Amino acid sequence: MKLTRNHIQKLAFLLFPTVVYVLLSSFLKSWIVDDAGISFAYGRNLAQGNGLTAWPGEQPVEGFSNFLWTMIISFLHLVRLFDPIITPKILSLIFMIGTFVLVQRIFLKITQKGWIGLMSNILIAANAPILIWANSGMENALYIFLLVLLCDLLMSFTEDSSHLRILGLAVVGFLIAITRPEGSLYFFALPAVALL
Repeated sequence: MKLTRNHIQKLAFLLFPTVVYVLLSSFLKSWIVDDAGISFAYGRNLAQGNGLTAWPGEQPVEGFSNFLWTMIISFLHLVRLFDPIITPKILSLIFMIGTFVLVQRIFLKITQKGWIGLMSNILIAANAPILIWANSGMENALYIFLLVLLCDLLMSFTEDSSHLRILGLAVVGFLIAITRPEGSLYFFALPAVALL
């Protein structure tokens, strides 16, 4: 495949916010918030066959509020790819890059101007609360990605309301709902858009 000017521009529009995000994230070094350890422990214990429990031998008790993130952590423990510092930061980077791609696409749909998406993504990458919490070891980058994906799918729904699109929206709504407790409110986004 030959790289065209358009391909190079799209790559640059993704590269700039990613570089900003990585550079600013590097100041946080190995910082992980204490609460992330809860998800790490539950994920490890589930992967080791001890169930969803804070420590082996105890009755399963839901002591976490981020089911999807805990399941991802458990899977990574299961395949022996989990490090409490490196793994969550790599996952967050992957989810933030996905967010940058979606934001760029959304703004291109709305404005037909790529630079608006680029500037938006640079502001997202440099936003202190997003940057700090995405690097915290918690589910924040996953949550941001899923919310932006929901926005993208809702925008497409107004043009294409096929059964497959509705299924996609339902799946993303479900994933948001099991990522954080307040995420269940976003499940009503599709009916609201459909009514409008």
